[in-house]
Amino acid sequence: MNKENNDLPYNLSSNIIRDYAYKNGNAIYEFMDKFEIGKSNYGKIMDAAAKGKGVIAHRLYGHHLIFNFPLDSPQNISPFLEHIFSDLFTKQGIPIIPGEILENTDLLRFCDRLKNSWNFVNGFDILAGTIAFYKAFDKFKKIIDYDMSINDFKDFANTFGIGAIELAIAISTANPFLLIGAVLYLTSGVVGILNDDSLFYFKKIHKSLSIEFSLNALDVESYLKQYSIENYLYNISIEKSLSDIQLRED
Repeated sequence: MNKENNDLPYNLSSNIIRDYAYKNGNAIYEFMDKFEIGKSNYGKIMDAAAKGKGVIAHRLYGHHLIFNFPLDSPQNISPFLEHIFSDLFTKQGIPIIPGEILENTDLLRFCDRLKNSWNFVNGFDILAGTIAFYKAFDKFKKIIDYDMSINDFKDFANTFGIGAIELAIAISTANPFLLIGAVLYLTSGVVGILNDDSLFYFKKIHKSLSIEFSLNALDVESYLKQYSIENYLYNISIEKSLSDIQLRED
């Protein structure tokens, strides 16, 4: 009942891309500067939104994709999205919760970091987290539906090994999306161990069974006619015998 685990290549590839982007973050900055991506006048206003707020991470203000979206000035939507895009693929990324909501709370001080802040994600963090969450949710759904079982060491190692790796990466990189995916992956492993293997086996066998219905078998009139007195008398009649003899001769 072992199931081949194909999640590892997806998870590793997404994290390799993320690590490459982090190590080559300066190249991304240079690319943005070379083509002046996000360097509009409105982008400068966004960068100045944190002035006087007393924070180190200035993107806490004016850089939230939803909270700071310029609905009241449609002409600024394009430069706003361009600036968000330019920040999204840098090391720091953009905030999950805007500074305006965090004001006057202890969370603002906790989130006011340029590195390892759980409140900031970049495009590569989102990619790794989304892939991890999708694969974990798919595995969890299969397990609770008894389409997958964990009943040997290989299944155990695949599930808890990948979950543990994702959890370690999530904590070391402060990636909340990857953390959710890792927790869900580990949870699916626990549920899989607690599942009754006999139910999984029965469902697997049951999928190969099919039931066919004959409409004639359900036809009451045909059934009664077949076993009626008239039909019985006909079967033992001379006419029926002559008819059978004629068919054999033909």
